[in-house]
Amino acid sequence: MRKLIFIILIVIFYAIYHYSHTLHERSIVPTSISEAADVIKNSTLFVKHAIIGGASQPENLQSASSDSSRSEKNFSGNLQELSTEQLKKWVESEARPMNSTNHDTESKEVQLRGQVQTLTTEQLVTLKDLAVNSNLPINDRILSAYLISLNLSDQSQEALFNVAKTAIPDFGVIVPHSEAELRSSQELAIRYMQIDELFQRAKTDANAIDKLKLLAQEAESAQVRSYAQKKLKELK
Repeated sequence: MRKLIFIILIVIFYAIYHYSHTLHERSIVPTSISEAADVIKNSTLFVKHAIIGGASQPENLQSASSDSSRSEKNFSGNLQELSTEQLKKWVESEARPMNSTNHDTESKEVQLRGQVQTLTTEQLVTLKDLAVNSNLPINDRILSAYLISLNLSDQSQEALFNVAKTAIPDFGVIVPHSEAELRSSQELAIRYMQIDELFQRAKTDANAIDKLKLLAQEAESAQVRSYAQKKLKELK
């Protein structure tokens, strides 16, 4: 759970930026603590859903192909059963905000951890593609990156590496407190999340160490390279 905290904060800061920008344009100021709390509500609710709440099944698992179509009620919870499009819908459903908080956080994490162990190599590639797609909702991307980190297969290390290595989009001139700065921070947070997982695995896995070394040399972002170098030094 700790690996999500840093990214959650980035998402919240981004929401606050947009809300503050809107208030500035409208010359409106929150008048109460409860009103101010609503600023971040929509950004934090997805965490309750992705890690704590909601059904583990998507609202719609219908594939474009009638041969592979599968209704929600027939989904067993085995992610390996899902086609690429169905997996995307499942991620979207799991990441969708919800208001209910009557769920067991630890049980939900255990459930997700168990589910992702059945992911195929192709499905891990799909999650990687979702995680680095800056056109998708940040909720979907964070959950995708998190699911990769929960999978313990050798193939997941390749996905972790590829997410971290991916170049950060150009959001324009980065100045303090700008949208470009905050969106770039989100991108870095997703990549740092993958590096943190590789770092944990590197304590017992030589292949993870090799991945960190490659990132320290080959990651598209200088900041990601620097972060990988920092984690490598912590291993010594």
